[in-house]
Amino acid sequence: MDSRIILSLLGLRFIDIQMNLMYLNAAWWYFSMLIQFVFIFPLLFWTARRLGPGFFLLIACAAGFFTRYLFLVAWPQNGLWTLGGFAICRLPEFALGMALAMWHSRSSASVEWFLLRGAGFVIGLLFYPAALWLYHNATTYVFVDFATGACCMLEIIGIAGIISLFHEPAKVFGLVGAYSYGLYLIHQPYVIWLGLRIRQVPIWAFLLIVIPTLAALSAWGMFLEKGTNSLVNKLVAAKKRAHA
Repeated sequence: MDSRIILSLLGLRFIDIQMNLMYLNAAWWYFSMLIQFVFIFPLLFWTARRLGPGFFLLIACAAGFFTRYLFLVAWPQNGLWTLGGFAICRLPEFALGMALAMWHSRSSASVEWFLLRGAGFVIGLLFYPAALWLYHNATTYVFVDFATGACCMLEIIGIAGIISLFHEPAKVFGLVGAYSYGLYLIHQPYVIWLGLRIRQVPIWAFLLIVIPTLAALSAWGMFLEKGTNSLVNKLVAAKKRAHA
């Protein structure tokens, strides 16, 4: 750990991006991108309400894809910028989430039927090979993150819909999912350390090692996230009492 931790905590990992974006824990680059989106979210929200979700998504995709084209093809830059160092490069995915939320608020039953009852799962499965083909060259790569992300989202939500039909498994997966962000934030150093040491083991041994490891990481992530949430809630409550 060194002075770069200050930029990391401030969400300024895009400063000297080669040195800072993946510093300490590579998964934390996501914070840098989210902070940028927080700053522009009022503008995005206002635009989405004025234009409607469909037209807003179209414009956001055009802006994001054009920016990615500039960074990847016209004037090639460090790939970390398109990964998320410059948030506009990931605007299409963010806008898709906003558009889905708006559509859900207008017709929750139809959106949930599409996402949870198999239609979205089938569409994601059918289009995923085409999304992978977009890795073909730099120009088609402009669309890769949006296409693969959208397909994977449809698959994951579709699987969640299937799991929800079974009460007990749904409770377990729901509990893990509720704290999955903590797992995302802490998993990488452990997984890299372990992965380097089990690369040569046979597949059966790999599964015997990985499955309990994932369970342990899930429990550790849940413990950290619950502890952090409890601490933050206590601090906020204490601040409110002080003002009162």
